[in-house]
Amino acid sequence: MERRRRPWALLLALLQSTALLAPRPVLRGPRPLRSTPADFRSTPADIQPRTENSGSGNKPPKFTPRAFGKDKKYSNPREAHRAAAKMRKDAEAAFLDRPRDALELYRRATALAPSHSALAWLRLARLHRQFKDPSSARAALRRGTRHLPKDARLWRALAQACKAAGDIEGARNHYGVVTKLDPDFVAGWDAWSRLELREGFPVKAAQLAKKGLSKVGALDAEVPPQQSERLWHAYALALAAGGGGSSIDPDQAAEAILRKAVGIHPDHSHLRHALGVQLYKKGATDAARKELRRAAIKGHDEALLSIARLEEEAGRVEEARTAYKRACGLIKRSPGTHEMAPDGVTAAPWVAWARFEEDCGNIEAAAALCRRASVRFPRDADVHAQWARLEVDQDRAREIIFAGLEGGVKNPAKLYKALGELEATWAAQYLVRDCAVQGLHSARRAFYDGARASGGDDLVQLVFAWAHAEWALGQALNGVSETGASRARKLFVWAARLARRKAPRAAPWVSLGRAKFELSLERHDVARRAAARAVRFARRERDLRTEADAWRVLARIERGSSRAAVFVDRARKADARDAAAAKPDHPLARQWRHRAVPLDETFGCYAARWEFEEYEEDSW
Repeated sequence: MERRRRPWALLLALLQSTALLAPRPVLRGPRPLRSTPADFRSTPADIQPRTENSGSGNKPPKFTPRAFGKDKKYSNPREAHRAAAKMRKDAEAAFLDRPRDALELYRRATALAPSHSALAWLRLARLHRQFKDPSSARAALRRGTRHLPKDARLWRALAQACKAAGDIEGARNHYGVVTKLDPDFVAGWDAWSRLELREGFPVKAAQLAKKGLSKVGALDAEVPPQQSERLWHAYALALAAGGGGSSIDPDQAAEAILRKAVGIHPDHSHLRHALGVQLYKKGATDAARKELRRAAIKGHDEALLSIARLEEEAGRVEEARTAYKRACGLIKRSPGTHEMAPDGVTAAPWVAWARFEEDCGNIEAAAALCRRASVRFPRDADVHAQWARLEVDQDRAREIIFAGLEGGVKNPAKLYKALGELEATWAAQYLVRDCAVQGLHSARRAFYDGARASGGDDLVQLVFAWAHAEWALGQALNGVSETGASRARKLFVWAARLARRKAPRAAPWVSLGRAKFELSLERHDVARRAAARAVRFARRERDLRTEADAWRVLARIERGSSRAAVFVDRARKADARDAAAAKPDHPLARQWRHRAVPLDETFGCYAARWEFEEYEEDSW
């Protein structure tokens, strides 16, 4: 039988046609950024890509560092990355808004080709910080600098991570590497100068900023280099803090540099704002008001808040209230002044306005402002904490904080800390032990939840407040028992370790709190060592107020001896130096009218709080 002839011409025409080809899946969402192959995502082995063949059940191949080599599937890392890129294109829709998957994918990408892309290491570190894992972020950046030692961006990111972790010396070393690798890198000089200024070395900060301006060619250039205005700003701040030396007036030097910088960059709003603040510090209020208004017109929203603070300090209440309305974006836009009405992207102007009304005695108006701000910024923890603090009704204050926690605020640890402090403060006002114990139990539960939710920024303050809550609870339970003292002592030790590693500025008052606690238990040797550490840390951090308090604790320990008078005299000298050097970090910063009451007094941590109860029992 003759075989049937195949219609080859028809088959060829069908194959060339696109009618039988399966349509490509349409990926919804933002298009992926084009970058190097090391930044491409691969598909995890346990996730099925959302394509037209999703129901097949076939798992995608798993790419590991062992996937390439002489005898492997891929001969070099580039081929492995290309394969991962193809898989990523098919699975992009499955990974939208899934940062944990992205974290795993970047881990694999950096493992496949660690020397291929600095951007991959930077994004990996950013994802670690997003999941509140700063130690893993630093480890990733260290691996990146090891594989790409000549990339200045990686060294700068590592320096910033070390600065956030409290490793100031490591940050200095890394910034030095940045400036050597890329002398024209403005951000490296700027960050290093601001670090030295924050650590209390204005002369070093001014030298670094001036050297950076010279390296990038901003001192004598006809055309200013890009982003050089940041270095001018840092240089002026360092000079204002005394970075020019003892023979130069800091205010005049800073004003001269800012005027020169404004002449070079007339449209830069931050320089205009800094010049306005410097003029206010000098005492030229009218000139400062003009410069701040120019900065606001140029689009600097913070200048609007500075104008409000200027009017508030000048005693012009109605003008200050109008300026706060403008800073919050409540004044309608009008022709020619539309730049003066910002969109209100932050809640800071609302919180500042509420504090202004509180200082004026309008507590209800301040609470109403916080309520309006909570509607606009439901995820801002400062708004809810300020609102709860203004409420007189305890149940209402708790509802405000719990509403913020249920709404998913960005920093829940701050709300837990506010809740714990409110509960402990209310408990200290009770005259019945059972009520005080119940409130302190609620306070320590809030501090515990806050410590679990904290990513490390507020952890020192949370643990420190938690230790005081345990201390007060022990006193409310008929005296601090050995178990209660052990719990509080462990928390004080934990806070001290956290302060040494992450927050050196907190080390003085953490050690002072431990000294007061041990002194209340009459453990004088331990209290003496803790107070001595507080003095040493306070001198290192230039915290004169804490130093004076530590000397007073030592005087109480040495009561009855000749050394007590010496310690009292040192405390008075520290108080005098503190009063002479008491300057705000910002000339327009809000100054508290009263000194904050220590936590040991606010929470009722001393046995004298319950002595009246024994007196009443004896009187019967």
